[in-house]
Amino acid sequence: MKRRLMTMILAVGAALGAWARTYTAADFGKVVCADGSVYATAADASSAGKTARAMIACVDGNYVLAIALADTSATGLLWNEAVESAVTWTADKAVAGGQWRLPSADDFKRI
Repeated sequence: MKRRLMTMILAVGAALGAWARTYTAADFGKVVCADGSVYATAADASSAGKTARAMIACVDGNYVLAIALADTSATGLLWNEAVESAVTWTADKAVAGGQWRLPSADDFKRI
C-alpha cells in the first residue's frame, strides 16, 4: 500500500549530536535558512537575501525540530522511496547544522 509523503522534518542542533547554534523556546515558529540563520518570518529572511527552508516546530531542551516550508513534489511513495527522497532533500535543500529526515511518531508527539 502506498502512503502520501507530505513533508520532511529537519533535525537541527543537538538532535544531530552537534550544535550549529543555540536554540531556545523563543525560536519556536521562526524560520531556519539554508545557512543555518534564524529569522522571525520567511519574508524577513528573503529581505536579508537568505533562503528560508523550514519553520521551527519544537524546541524541547536539546531536541530541536523544524518542518519543511514546502512539501516534497513526490506523492504516493513507498517507505523506501520516501527515505530516498529525504536523502535528495538533504542534498538539494541543505541547511547548515541540520539534516532532513522523515518524521517519526515521536516527532509528531513533540510537535
